[in-house]
Amino acid sequence: MGGADNPQRFPDYNPANDQLLDPRFVAVAGGTYQNDPSFPPAPTNFFEPVISVGPDADSFRDPADGSIKDASSLGQTISTFTAHRAPLGLVFDTASALAPPYQGHGFMLSWNPGDPIDDNTPGPFKDPSQDLVDLALTLLGGTNYQVRVTRIVGEFSNPIGAAIISNRVYVIEYGGGQGIWEITFPPAAAGPSSITISDTGWVDGHFAFSFNTTVAKTYQIQTSTNLLDWSSVGSVLATNTSFRFVDANATNFPQRFYRVLQ
Repeated sequence: MGGADNPQRFPDYNPANDQLLDPRFVAVAGGTYQNDPSFPPAPTNFFEPVISVGPDADSFRDPADGSIKDASSLGQTISTFTAHRAPLGLVFDTASALAPPYQGHGFMLSWNPGDPIDDNTPGPFKDPSQDLVDLALTLLGGTNYQVRVTRIVGEFSNPIGAAIISNRVYVIEYGGGQGIWEITFPPAAAGPSSITISDTGWVDGHFAFSFNTTVAKTYQIQTSTNLLDWSSVGSVLATNTSFRFVDANATNFPQRFYRVLQ
């Protein structure tokens, strides 16, 4: 948890000396932290937490003296977020529908209200929380990730869930008026799609060609005699990954050009 082993399983553990225990929490106040040498070791197939480089959501309590510190300000990393944020609503731009710098990133909510200045709430310390953060992930070898965490929308009231649709992220709150919010990001620039025309030739006196398709996408076939003026000669809703077009009117023109638009 947080990149640290459970100290209760070590023979010399003494909760009175544990600077990470906050008496405002029920488990601490009830004395449930205790020396427990029989506590089993962690399974060997556990993965390490994602490593955060901040700059946000990276406050931590120093186990040496109990003080609150900001990891990125000290040039340190954290695993992975400020304690007690209660992260929820994790979504990813898997469709690359957002413009840079958010394209392909993840986004995360945090439920618990925090203290942005100090440690006066039994929740995130020196961290306002209740926000939407941008997660820019970088693969480290083949076993872990590093993440840059940036707070982009704040002051939600116990945000509990999120959904991403195209270039919009929708956030639902459990607290306050239980609102639903829409966060609109700049959309990715529309680029030309590559459609490969192949297998051109004559079939029974008609010119024909094939082109690659994506299932459920609609394609329009256009022709021109001068490469300036184009007209549609048909459209197709793809049901597989290729389509064969036969032009029965090709011989009516001295020259004819073709293009396919999706």
